[in-house]
Parts: sequence; structure tokens; C-alpha cells
Amino acid sequence: MMMEVDGLTWADVAPAQLETHVSKAIHFPGDLFAYQVTVPSESPLLVTEDQAAAWTGRAGATIRSWAHEGRITRHGTGWGRVRYNLWELPQKTTDEDGVTVLGPPPSLPEQRTAA
Repeated sequence: MMMEVDGLTWADVAPAQLETHVSKAIHFPGDLFAYQVTVPSESPLLVTEDQAAAWTGRAGATIRSWAHEGRITRHGTGWGRVRYNLWELPQKTTDEDGVTVLGPPPSLPEQRTAA
């Protein structure tokens, strides 16, 4: 079962699965506040393409390309209903000079080549 809270969607899991979990502060540019999310590490934290693009510092077309190449998992179909697992995406960082540093792209599956 999928659950959406404050615009973020993730899988609802049984209490027995909460033994191993990940707690991570998430801030999407343009939001007025950050989200503190705690979910089991094996559960996907599903976000929209715009949120995935903001998280990685890359264009939405890059996120779609990564999904097409098999680098990340695409959940759902159709315009506006596709979600991506945030745990599969590299987070951009900002250094002390205010320069944004992009994380490395997810690796290609062994049987695929870049688009």
C-alpha cells in the first residue's frame, strides 16, 4: 500500500519491518521546510520527477533517461503518475563556497548501454 504525506509518497510497511530503518532529512528547493523521514531501508521513498530532479540537481529529462536505461526504478505509468525511488538517486551537495556538486550518476545494469 502506498501512502502520501505532505506531498511525499512511500510504501506503508508492517511494524515488524521497522527493525532496520533509515532516517534522513530531505529538503526540496522551493519548499518552506524540510521533511524528516524515517522508513525501513528496504522500502522505497517514492517522489515525483520534479522532486527527483531537485534532489539530484539534474533535469527531469535526465531522470527519465536514467529510468529508461535501467539505472533507476520507475514506479507507475502515465503523465504525472510516475514516481522514482529517492534512495536510488544521488543527492547533490553544496560546498562551503556555495557551489553545487552533483553526485555520480547511478551505474548502468551490466546488460545495458547508455542512451
